[in-house]
Amino acid sequence: MIVEEFIAAEAAKPFAWARDDCTMMCDRWVRLCRGVSPVTAGLILYHDRETAFALLPRLPQLMNRGMRRAGVETTSEPLAGDVGLVVFGDRIGPALHAGAHWITRHEDGFMAAPLKNFWKAWAI
Repeated sequence: MIVEEFIAAEAAKPFAWARDDCTMMCDRWVRLCRGVSPVTAGLILYHDRETAFALLPRLPQLMNRGMRRAGVETTSEPLAGDVGLVVFGDRIGPALHAGAHWITRHEDGFMAAPLKNFWKAWAI
């Protein structure tokens, strides 16, 4: 499956915290491509909006730990299909490199950010 097909399939799902949100979308992609779960490896545990927002200040650390424990290496030159922590306005969150831009989902809907907006990226 290519990243565009994956994103289209994700877009068909209604948003749900801890199931169909930005973190879990990226986790599913990594599991599909690499057979490992950064969420499980990094013990990124939350179950609703409140607990997800409580993790936000530590999200970069948690995501980095999860990717490292899952054996996923960082990259300074992300390509389509890679995962990154990306700045979306006043937010930072997990996103998929979709070729022309980064894509993430939030309770507000899907969002795109310029490729230069990544803070850290992992080669998938």
